Amino acid sequence: MRRSRAPRQVRAEGLTVRAAQASDGPALRLLWRELDRVHGELQPGFFRAAPLPRPPGELVARLADPSQALLVAERGGVVVGAVRVQVLAGPRNGWARARPRGYLDDLIVAADERRAGVGQALVRAAIEACRARGAEQVVLTVWEGNAAADRVYRRLGFRAANRVLALDLDASAAG
Repeated sequence: MRRSRAPRQVRAEGLTVRAAQASDGPALRLLWRELDRVHGELQPGFFRAAPLPRPPGELVARLADPSQALLVAERGGVVVGAVRVQVLAGPRNGWARARPRGYLDDLIVAADERRAGVGQALVRAAIEACRARGAEQVVLTVWEGNAAADRVYRRLGFRAANRVLALDLDASAAG
């Protein structure tokens, strides 16, 4: 896998998408708290209803990891969204194609900036970051019930590649 320059900035109506910096920590922690809360509402059987704070060193670790890019969207000097990408070598087995894949994760847009193109701008920049790191494919997970995120991804060309089903054993015993 090749390491390349920082992703280029993407601008749309006063919006800038750029690589995150350590100084973005307070804004990112607020966005991640919102992300974790939304996931808890969508999938309470999987995520905590009241998520624990993210580890204090998470931002530093992500910024230091050369396989990752943490991007933020900024409008008027305020961070209004974020996304993480990581490029990993494909699996080395006899059944899957061994090709570098970009994994898009933790896309979050501030509530008052949703439906304003921020998510699309972040995903486009994430795709470019994956491409710059040698990825041949980008994959992601959309949690069931997250129709808004699903629409954004599909609008940008993503299609279903896998479907994961879950069975809550406590619930199945009752029914």
